[in-house]
Amino acid sequence: MKYTSIVWDMNGTLINDLDICVDVINRILKKHDKEEISMQRYLDIFGFPVSEYYKNIGFDLVSPNMQELSDLFIGTYLKESSSFTLHEGVKDVLVKLQSKNIDQYILTAAHTDMANQLLGSYGISDLFKDIAGLDNHHAAGKIERGIELMKKNNIDPSKTVMFGDTIHDMEVAEKLGIDCILIGIGHQAEHRLVEACKDKSSASVISDFSKVLEVLQ
Repeated sequence: MKYTSIVWDMNGTLINDLDICVDVINRILKKHDKEEISMQRYLDIFGFPVSEYYKNIGFDLVSPNMQELSDLFIGTYLKESSSFTLHEGVKDVLVKLQSKNIDQYILTAAHTDMANQLLGSYGISDLFKDIAGLDNHHAAGKIERGIELMKKNNIDPSKTVMFGDTIHDMEVAEKLGIDCILIGIGHQAEHRLVEACKDKSSASVISDFSKVLEVLQ
């Protein structure tokens, strides 16, 4: 294989939490007497920084503020975490890559404790050499954690690829100096991913997880 190391995003890429996220944000919108959003609307506007996404769905971030919204979202989200599932084929792919001596890592905007808990519940945490999450629930600092991950594990950027489901994952990969493959199964519409990658020699898009092994050849 071309790569010796893979950095995986978690939510949306490995874990299918899309329906829950849309449901939770709609509960919050309803609570604040704001118009709920459809799944397609979510896929078309979700992004980072999360504060911009909240503005796009109708919050002025003055009342409630970003802290309150984040706490409300993550509190409700965590209560639903037991219903999350892995995307189809994820575990088989991870196991096959391990058998090929590919080093695998997690880089996620989720809290580190939550990442360890979720991955452990699926019985896949042992497949990763390191799990790098954040120390907060506000999806901030992923680039910094990525830099730390690369240095800590002495990862060779020229032989590393990142898999993610958002444009921000591509931006993170660029900062880390590694290739990126986005999968159109997560939190952003595939057409947005394709548009973002169209002029990028180091980034590409696949439509589903069944193509992961093929694209790594």
